[in-house]
Amino acid sequence: MRCSELPQCPVEEVADSTLLPDRLIRTWAAELAQVLASLHYREILIKDLHPDNILLDDRGHVKLTYMCQWVSVDTGLARQAVADHYCAPEVVGAGDLTPAADWWSYGAILHLLYTGKPPCSSLPTGVDSSIPLHFPPSTPGEAAAFISQLLQPAAELRLGAGSCGSNDVRVQPYFQGWDWDKMAWTRAGAATGHN
Repeated sequence: MRCSELPQCPVEEVADSTLLPDRLIRTWAAELAQVLASLHYREILIKDLHPDNILLDDRGHVKLTYMCQWVSVDTGLARQAVADHYCAPEVVGAGDLTPAADWWSYGAILHLLYTGKPPCSSLPTGVDSSIPLHFPPSTPGEAAAFISQLLQPAAELRLGAGSCGSNDVRVQPYFQGWDWDKMAWTRAGAATGHN
């Protein structure tokens, strides 16, 4: 295939940009949250969700890809996902695995999208609740707060770990203006700058 035949970025806003628009990140975040909610409803945990598991289709929408594994076969975690802190602390240590582990990974991916760096750049010595996450000044406040709630080292305190699970994630101010039924921004979202 010649270079002129390579597919172009389907989202005009990012075709010539080095920074991703907030509205686009929030759209991808909503799409990925919907996928995780669906998997968790079916009692499927990913444990080591990381950027290599995420693709964009020809219209710029998120698609999740993952190698299928037999339930009865104990397989290892993706080494890079562990090294870059995409895996929740309880996945690599001792602790019960719940959907909260995938919400950590989700927060780690959002951290990457907003900062351009994996979580290990903010947490080089490992996961420690006493070390605050740092975000570029351009990161909207509700995005930084949302990600910080997802990257909570204590699984039981992490956003998405409560009895309402994925619904706790969906109702966050970060998604204000997102229509979960239509999977699109509403006019109200346009007023807040998310559209």
